[in-house]
Amino acid sequence: MSLCHTVQIDLLDKTKYQASSPDEMCFIDFLHNLGIVFEGDKKISSNSKNKSRVINFQSKQNYYEILQILEFDSTRKRMSIIVKNNETNKYVLYCKGADSAILSKCIAGDVKTCETHIKDFGSKGWRTLALAYRELTSEEYEICEKNLLDAFNDIENRNEKIAEVYDEIESNLVLVGATAIEDKLQEDVAETLKSLRQSGIKIWVLTGDKTETAINISTSCQHFPQSAEKIFLTSMNDIDEIKNRMNSYLEKIKRTKIKNFALIVDGQTLGFIFHNDLDEFFAAICSDCDAVLGCRLSPAQKAQIVKLIKKSKTKPITAAIGDGANDVSMIQEAHIGFGLFGKEGNNAAKSSDFSFAKFKFLKRMLLFHGYLYYTRSAVLVQYFFYKNLAFVICQVYFAFWNAFSGTTLYNSIVLTFYNITLTGAPILFYGIFEHTKTEKEIDKNPKIYKTIKKNKSLSALQFLKWNLLGVWHSVIAYFFSFILIKDDISYHLDGKVSFMI
Repeated sequence: MSLCHTVQIDLLDKTKYQASSPDEMCFIDFLHNLGIVFEGDKKISSNSKNKSRVINFQSKQNYYEILQILEFDSTRKRMSIIVKNNETNKYVLYCKGADSAILSKCIAGDVKTCETHIKDFGSKGWRTLALAYRELTSEEYEICEKNLLDAFNDIENRNEKIAEVYDEIESNLVLVGATAIEDKLQEDVAETLKSLRQSGIKIWVLTGDKTETAINISTSCQHFPQSAEKIFLTSMNDIDEIKNRMNSYLEKIKRTKIKNFALIVDGQTLGFIFHNDLDEFFAAICSDCDAVLGCRLSPAQKAQIVKLIKKSKTKPITAAIGDGANDVSMIQEAHIGFGLFGKEGNNAAKSSDFSFAKFKFLKRMLLFHGYLYYTRSAVLVQYFFYKNLAFVICQVYFAFWNAFSGTTLYNSIVLTFYNITLTGAPILFYGIFEHTKTEKEIDKNPKIYKTIKKNKSLSALQFLKWNLLGVWHSVIAYFFSFILIKDDISYHLDGKVSFMI
């Protein structure tokens, strides 16, 4: 744990660390409390080719030369480091990652016991990792180094060649054990999800956590409705079995429309679904479920799911929220992206349309500000059509009385200030300050949000109503004024007659 990471020492404060992964930060802090202190990477001498990782244990500094760092990626789901112990001159590869990516590569160690412990940790909602190592001879390392260099120099098939070399190096591992980190939820997460569900918003959780961990977290934060029946598409690698299971689930959902369903799917099964053109079938099942939970998903798979729903038959408006770099592709794919400033860095916040500090603010953002913004915008847009119709059509009526000569109906002062004083300012204040519902009302009854569902306030019928209202008001304004002045009746003290409105 003290060697296989990408943590850096803070340049301003040597006692602090900087890490892109909160898990790695946890490991380093844990080891620090045990007296195993990571003191950074530095060159031992000016002749050193590589930096050495310095570990202080029992007041003794141990140096491990960093030969290669095999960075983490969402396909391998693991990272490795190859180091050389400067005292023993031994070459060792240390590897950590998801249990599904590590245990299958191990040829030694108590794998069954480790799997049991990982499942137990996952059922408690803890985030788990498996740790392993492999000792290399100098000849084996030289071959690895040569293969890596060749792969990096291959311009055409670089990514494929690097993946092949990584897979070859990260094999024949010896299992060390597993780690578990409690992933605490922020405050009011359950209440926020409950309110969003009541407002008619369907909530999907897409995560890279293992199935047991994801289910435990979803249950604790009330993502799954209490009455929901869980249906599973997990740990499947036979396409016929997947089709049969999906068919049976779809029939079951259609038969029992009253009951709630929650779908759990993992990355392995989802890969088969997308590669065998079953995505529309999958979308049909998901649309009939009240909640969907995706486990062991890669960032690309998260974005694929968002894209699938965006282009489905109902074409809903999608919003994605995340707090880490692995959520960026999903956030950018959705219609609206929300980013959280969290312990996993600011990548999600920087890539989003809106960003905030805590998940609970999503409730106020969508249900209150979203509702007000929509209602104000809907009235504002339609009002401009209405007032232009009411203003301009009067000139059309007047054309019948002036032989279509182009004579203006309005005084030049009225033409100049009409849009500013008579119609611009009032609707501007309305668009900024109007509260059709108070925050307390929406907070107490989130179902109010359903009243603006499917763009109801900007439907064709509503637009027609506003236009007809504009025509009707133009009739009243013109012909009421016309009736008053048609007999040349004077309403002025000096007896003059008004020929212009």
